[in-house]
Amino acid sequence: MSIRRHGRLAAVATVATLVLAGTAAAALVGLPADGSQVNNDPANGIDPNQDAGVSDVQGGTVVAGNLQVPWAVFEQKSGSSKQIFVRAFKGGAWVTQGFPASLNLDPTVVAEAPSIDFAGAGRTVPWVAWYEPNANLGNKKQIFASRFSAAANVWLPSGQERAPGHALPSLNIKGSNCSTCDGGRLSNLGVYASAKTKPADSPSSSPTAPASPSFRNLSTHSTASSSRAATTSIPPSPAKLITPKPSPSTPPARCSSSP
Repeated sequence: MSIRRHGRLAAVATVATLVLAGTAAAALVGLPADGSQVNNDPANGIDPNQDAGVSDVQGGTVVAGNLQVPWAVFEQKSGSSKQIFVRAFKGGAWVTQGFPASLNLDPTVVAEAPSIDFAGAGRTVPWVAWYEPNANLGNKKQIFASRFSAAANVWLPSGQERAPGHALPSLNIKGSNCSTCDGGRLSNLGVYASAKTKPADSPSSSPTAPASPSFRNLSTHSTASSSRAATTSIPPSPAKLITPKPSPSTPPARCSSSP
């Protein structure tokens, strides 16, 4: 199940809750246990002291039959640009996926609104979609998608070439016409994660093997006060996109498809 959270929240951190087989009493544990940020890998350009943004989480694996683990995609500010990164919780730690780590087609621009899911045989191929502007397509915001090659540890941009010679597989219907596409943003963010254990006597728990994890909740809390700001519980039903309603004074964003 894919979960997304949008909004303009100051100094907050995104917390993903993962359901695992565990003790009889449900409890939250950090991912990792020390509760450190997901967006923390300076060696790969993920500076925990700069703002993160919109994030999406999905349980999955790149090896059929393996236990699924959390995969998180998020926006990360880097100077005047904003990059898209993916990290997976493997071996008790968050590990950046892909090299180079940024999924941006142009690392100098602001990329936004990432989402992640798994497809392919056994649902073992992670796919990420997002949008960013591109000078070779009129500086209009373009929707791009990349799939992950686990064997090569690279993200492969996929789709129809829109600017021959520039490797720009935009998913826009008209590559240079979307000038007003936009999405929600989060500012002053650190990304965190925690896991929730499931009672052992739950009907979905197995006495012989641990249950595969699946995301159920998304919460936010203030890094300034450490107080809970909001919690959204998502039942085990088809994924739903949660977006804030536009204020009366702000007209909703639209994607113009006129010439």
